[in-house]
Amino acid sequence: STLTVSGGGTTATYTWQAGGSVVGTGSSLSVSPATTTTYQVECTSCGSCTAVQVTLTVTPLPPPSAQLEVTPSQLSWSSSANSQVISVASNVSWSVSGLPASGWLTASAAGGSGSGSFTLTAAPNPTTTSRTAYVVVSSAGLSQTITVSQAASLLVDAGLCSSFVNGAQVAYRSVGDVAVKVVVLVDASGCRRAVWSNAEGEVPRDWLPYITANAGFTLSSISSCLKFSLEPCTTATNCNLVASASPNNITAGLSSTLTVSGGSSGSVYTWKSGGIVVGTGSSLTVSPNATMIYQVECSNCGSCTAAQVTVAVNVSAPTACTLTATALPASIAAGMSSTLTVNGGGSAAAYSWKVGGSVVGTGSSLSVSPGSTTTYQVECTNCGSCSAAQVVVTITTPTPSVKACPGTGSLSY
Repeated sequence: STLTVSGGGTTATYTWQAGGSVVGTGSSLSVSPATTTTYQVECTSCGSCTAVQVTLTVTPLPPPSAQLEVTPSQLSWSSSANSQVISVASNVSWSVSGLPASGWLTASAAGGSGSGSFTLTAAPNPTTTSRTAYVVVSSAGLSQTITVSQAASLLVDAGLCSSFVNGAQVAYRSVGDVAVKVVVLVDASGCRRAVWSNAEGEVPRDWLPYITANAGFTLSSISSCLKFSLEPCTTATNCNLVASASPNNITAGLSSTLTVSGGSSGSVYTWKSGGIVVGTGSSLTVSPNATMIYQVECSNCGSCTAAQVTVAVNVSAPTACTLTATALPASIAAGMSSTLTVNGGGSAAAYSWKVGGSVVGTGSSLSVSPGSTTTYQVECTNCGSCSAAQVVVTITTPTPSVKACPGTGSLSY
């Protein structure tokens, strides 16, 4: 609001006060009080004028409407330890509640003011029962719920290690944190049977004779085994892949389309030739210059592992291009014309006529009127399976003769 004062004469000096404290000077003053306030204005050099006061009444604005948006609102976790940052968009303060009393799920903050975030952290689930928590974020009468679901552990008591059938192969490597190590049992058909682990990541003593020397795997100290988690048997299959090449017989320079089907909706196909990746996808167009064998591998093929099938593309050498060119008539007098024609090369053939390397015309026929004997070359491109070729046509232009006729006349010299 703007306070103004008048009167007091041309030499007047004005001082504004609120509660006995000076808040400004001059004949006008802009103020923004938070509550109803009384202002006094005093005048000096005003002759006989005394101090005057005015009261400014302030009506507070209503508080803004509360806003709250929490993301994500749904978390589905495995039985291992997990964490997720939760984003809170708000213009007022907010609080977090609903955390389980057992403490398996915790929040990094109990609340906040305005937009911010906090982290939900879940401890590993050691039980064979899944668990769910409903975390509530509240703000000024508003609330949103975050549903957190954690899967049950597959860990079961395995008993003695010797209860397993001998003959399986054991592979061992570090996974994630170097302190947590996993042992994978694989039978002769490639079927994964179990995942062994203990606090030290030690390999079971009973399986020591069956540890393979696969690249990337290491061996730690040997101790007793503790637990294992059952997993589905995923025997390697060919995923029912069917691959083909159309056409599977081509000539050099032409194309063939490779296609593959089978696997599942999430399958990823990789095409290789000689071990080198040449393309991806369920179809691939190739233009080999020689007979080539292509392999297609499938990953994410449902329950089966990567597999491959072989597609052969047989490439034959291009045939010779047979062109026939003629000139009609082949012998003309100076000033007359001859028509050059060519055939052979296929329906898509394109012909260029040249003299001394310079193009003088195109098409399967050309009318020419040379002044002297001339050699024409015709070249063919887009000639199907044959390569470009040329022929030579010679046109002979006879020298004109002069014949004297008998009669009368005279010559002057």
